[in-house]
Amino acid sequence: MPLVVAYLAVVGFSVGSFLALVADRLPRNESIVGARSHCEVCDRRLNWWELVPVLSYVGLRGRCYNCRAPIPLKLPVVEIGTGLLFALAGVLYGLTLTTATTLAFVSLLIAISLIDLDHKLILNKLVFPGAVIALAVAPWAPWSSGAPVGAWVSSLLGGAVGFG
Repeated sequence: MPLVVAYLAVVGFSVGSFLALVADRLPRNESIVGARSHCEVCDRRLNWWELVPVLSYVGLRGRCYNCRAPIPLKLPVVEIGTGLLFALAGVLYGLTLTTATTLAFVSLLIAISLIDLDHKLILNKLVFPGAVIALAVAPWAPWSSGAPVGAWVSSLLGGAVGFG
């Protein structure tokens, strides 16, 4: 079990790094997969070793390797926070489908929260796919009643109330 929790923490650090990128680029309608990561100040493309979650921030002392501009503290905080939440899911649920469902929703909610904090927006391009996925995995979600039909009905009713 400790190995699973440690693995989930490391995966969470990486996912957190990606979620910070998503939160930065989606509101500006930039590609989240096509464009290379770069310094916001000097516009230099980052090397692979500058993209290692948490460690690169510490190694670079929180500054761009090229222009020495400060890297926002938000980035390692999001990476570490996501890693801790992934590890907590592993502790609570082990290596199960419930863990995978929980991690998907934790990731979605982190991205939505980061965008909301920075831009005061909740983007439909995250909410609508999240709602579809929520319905699809409702029977395996930690909050599920257990029976597939009952879980889908409860999820649809909850979504309708939330939408209303």
